[in-house]
Amino acid sequence: MGKKRLRLKTERIDGEEVVRMECVSCHGTEDADADIVFECWEMDGGPFPVFECPFCGRGTRIPKQVIEETEAEEEKEKHLGRPKSKR
Repeated sequence: MGKKRLRLKTERIDGEEVVRMECVSCHGTEDADADIVFECWEMDGGPFPVFECPFCGRGTRIPKQVIEETEAEEEKEKHLGRPKSKR
């Protein structure tokens, strides 16, 4: 069985399909062209696309959707009293 792949959501802004990206270090956000994101993701093959942050240069930019879903899952685990999983 392969890696679980995220079903990435896109938005349409000014006729362009984009993916909202956020840096995990500086929290800078940017709308990235969806075609480029999907092409790079396909080449990398990871569970979600990862890019270097153009704002701080030391962090990684990932889809904001991943951050929001991770935070929601951690909040749910906290509410249920489950310990955080090891990373």
